[in-house]
Amino acid sequence: MGKCDYCGENVALPYRCSYCEGIFCSKHRLPEKHNYAELKTAVSPKPYVPKKRKTSKDFIKDTETSFIRKRYANTKKISKGSKKLSISTIFYSLFIGFTILIIVYSNYVEYLENKDLKDFFL
Repeated sequence: MGKCDYCGENVALPYRCSYCEGIFCSKHRLPEKHNYAELKTAVSPKPYVPKKRKTSKDFIKDTETSFIRKRYANTKKISKGSKKLSISTIFYSLFIGFTILIIVYSNYVEYLENKDLKDFFL
């Protein structure tokens, strides 16, 4: 509850004057009715301009961009040649490399056995 600054009446729904910031009843809510002294020289407050309402196209556009942001949020732009390797990729490459090395070495040992030069190299 509020009290009218002009007549002193208790009001359940008080009005606030946008010029003098006073609280008034429904009879004295306008500046002319509560004898606002500087009414002729007062600058009017900014008019209320409603925000642009979103249409369904705006909603779909926002949803698509937010999906793209969520989808690619953790990805980084990788320039050519600076790609970071994961641990599993490194282990897989090492496994393949050692497998090839074992195969080549075993073939080389068989070659040396056939030439009877095994004792010389090992």
